Amino acid sequence: MTEVFEQHLEIALRHAKPDTLLTPIPRVELLVGDRPTGETRCLYRSMVCFILQGSKRAAFNDSILSYDSSQYLISALDLPLMGQVLDAGQHRPYVAVSLTLDPALLAELAAAMPPKRESDGEQIGLSINPMTVELRDALLRLLSLLDKPADIAVLAPQDAVEGWTPPCHGPATTAVRSTGK
Repeated sequence: MTEVFEQHLEIALRHAKPDTLLTPIPRVELLVGDRPTGETRCLYRSMVCFILQGSKRAAFNDSILSYDSSQYLISALDLPLMGQVLDAGQHRPYVAVSLTLDPALLAELAAAMPPKRESDGEQIGLSINPMTVELRDALLRLLSLLDKPADIAVLAPQDAVEGWTPPCHGPATTAVRSTGK
C-alpha cells in the first residue's frame, strides 16, 4: 500500500523537521521515525492518524490495535495509550500524518448521527478503519499545501473539514458518536 502514498511520502519527508511534529498547517502534524520503538505512554488526542509508511500498535486497557498504511486510526476522545512503532528503518522510515479534530465539529457530527443501534456494541472512542481512495486523495490535497505556504490560511480550513470529516461517517461512526452525546 505504501506505493499509493508515494506523493504523500515525498511531501511529508521534504517538510518533516527533526524533533518536531508541527507543520505550518494548523492541527496537522508529521511524525517520522527511523527505528522501531518500545512501548511508550502517550495521550492520543481527538484525531485522525494516517500511516504513510510503516506500522504501529496502540494499546488501551485490554484492547490492542495494530495498523499500517492500509488503514487509518480515529481517536474520537482524548485517550491515554501505550503506543509502539513496529516497522521503521533508516532507509524506510515510519511516516505518519495526524490531524487533531475540532471538538465542536466532533460534537456537531455526533449530534447529527443516527441513534446507536444495539448491534453497534460498546466503543472505546478509538477505531481502526480501512483506507479509502477518497481519504487518500483528501490527504494529498492537504499535504500539498505544505508546498504552497501562502495558500494555507485560506485553503487549510476547507481541506481539513472536507478531507477529514468523511472518516467520521464511515466505519468509525460508533466511535465518533461516543463523543458528543
